[in-house]
This record gives sequence, structure tokens and C-alpha cells, in this order.
Amino acid sequence: MPHVRFASGLVLLSLSLLLSACTSIPQSAMPKERFAQLGCHELDNELAMAQESNRVAGEAKSASWQLVLPVAVAARYFNANSVQIDSELRMVSLREQRRSKGCQQVAG
Repeated sequence: MPHVRFASGLVLLSLSLLLSACTSIPQSAMPKERFAQLGCHELDNELAMAQESNRVAGEAKSASWQLVLPVAVAARYFNANSVQIDSELRMVSLREQRRSKGCQQVAG
């Protein structure tokens, strides 16, 4: 019976780590298709959000090895990698929209 409790606790711990790996990276909910409709200020806001997502995802990827359970490590790494790739693509799209609208250059 103690083995069952230990296994159950291990499963719950794994699930909580898996869920935290997937929810801790901030992301914008705005679809890329709407970027063309945004003004310069809104594009700047979306670009800042994409940069923050990219930064946090990079940190999560590099820290994923610190998790003890291999499944949680893999989940956190691949989730962070996916968010980082998506944020990089968003930054490219946002910068293209800013250029096409003649927005002033901002840092980043």
C-alpha cells in the first residue's frame, strides 16, 4: 500500500510540474492575421509582448534540466521551445507590419 501512495504522489507531482511548464510563459492571444489591422502603438505593444515571451521561453528552456522528472523536463523544454519559435515568428511579422505602416523605429 505505501508503494501505491508513493506512486500516486509521484504522478500528481509529475502532472503539476507538467502543467506549470505549460502555463508559466506569457503569450499574446492576438492572431497574427490581425497584425495588419493594428496601428503603430498596438504593434509596439504586441512586439513588446513577443519579446517578453521569447525572453521567458529562453529562460524556461535553459532551466528545464533542473526539473527532476524526465517527462517534466521534456515537456517544459518542448513547450518553451515552441513558445520561443512562435514569439520569434510574431516579432518578424510585427516588424514587417511596422515597416509597411511607416512606424517610428523603437528599440528591440
